[in-house]
Amino acid sequence: MIAGGLIDTHLNGALGVAFDAATPDDLARIGLYLARRHRLAGYVATLISQPRAALVAAIARLRDAATLPGARVIGIHVEGPFLSPAYRGAHPRRALRPPDVREFAEWIRAADGRLRMITIAPELPGALDVLREARRNGVVVSIGHTGATYEEARRAIRAGATHVTHVFNAMRPFHHRDPGALGAALLEDVWVEAVYDGRHIGRQAMELLVKCKGRERIILASDASPALGARPGRYEFSGMAIELKGGKSVVRGTPNLAGSAIGLWDCYRRFARDFGDAPEVVTTNPLKMLGLDGR
Repeated sequence: MIAGGLIDTHLNGALGVAFDAATPDDLARIGLYLARRHRLAGYVATLISQPRAALVAAIARLRDAATLPGARVIGIHVEGPFLSPAYRGAHPRRALRPPDVREFAEWIRAADGRLRMITIAPELPGALDVLREARRNGVVVSIGHTGATYEEARRAIRAGATHVTHVFNAMRPFHHRDPGALGAALLEDVWVEAVYDGRHIGRQAMELLVKCKGRERIILASDASPALGARPGRYEFSGMAIELKGGKSVVRGTPNLAGSAIGLWDCYRRFARDFGDAPEVVTTNPLKMLGLDGR
């Protein structure tokens, strides 16, 4: 059983508010809600792809959020904009761009030590340069939204990538002659993030993950959108129009998932029901992955 609070490493917003637009009052309200309803002790505030200036401004606004009440903001995760257009998921195509070390340096300056993780497609030109710069700055690099081949993903891991964002989702499908980044996620010594909300991946895929990786290398995350804790209806998500209906968060007018509408505690309860109690996947594993287990 879980004695302490949960850690969510991939959370985009809640209560109708995305983190790129959240005010200090919004963050305080969200923090209290996450602690009371979803048993979170802390979370990594995630920002999806958006224009360069807007992304830097959003990072700067989140910089001082750690002092707010409720579940603590333990860092910032920039998920994009250095992603594959073919596997962008709900990320707006217009906000995607090639990896750029100079832009990454702007994130570092704006975050002032609070940038914990980035998600990048390692096959893109310039991606490994950004990856190496991130590692030099103590930032976790996660592979995601990617069409990488197995060898491209493996090169990124050898260069310092240690994590995979929402494994199975938004990446080249596994093929027996072309296993892609998914094959590398299953075979290489990296952490894997799984969104076990009943929509992102099925039970059999989760079972495969458990057998290949073991509970000691799996991290459950919610990937929750602003729809978490909100009433059914329409919301703004980093320049996108999304809709919450039937318990599912989608890009308005499409069947495409826009994150999740289910919190980490509910994802964990589903996991424990299907695979047994394993509190490390929502407590110690996330902290180890982020390098925060000693603090």
